[in-house]
Amino acid sequence: MQILQDSQKVVDISEVRNNDYNLNVTLYVMPVEEKEQIDIFKEFSELKELEGERQEIQRKIEEYINELSKVMK
Repeated sequence: MQILQDSQKVVDISEVRNNDYNLNVTLYVMPVEEKEQIDIFKEFSELKELEGERQEIQRKIEEYINELSKVMK
């Protein structure tokens, strides 16, 4: 077996035979994907910050609704 590029590979006929002569590229060559490194502490910190912002917005909306309900009575 010889890998030429990311999407090319030379295989023995026996491997093709074992795959029922299926020439689907993904049977022989899998693209290399780099995994993203995730900083879970940073992500959690950002999530807490966003939750705080969401709560503040919800509080403001409730104030507006209360004011509107007073005016509309």
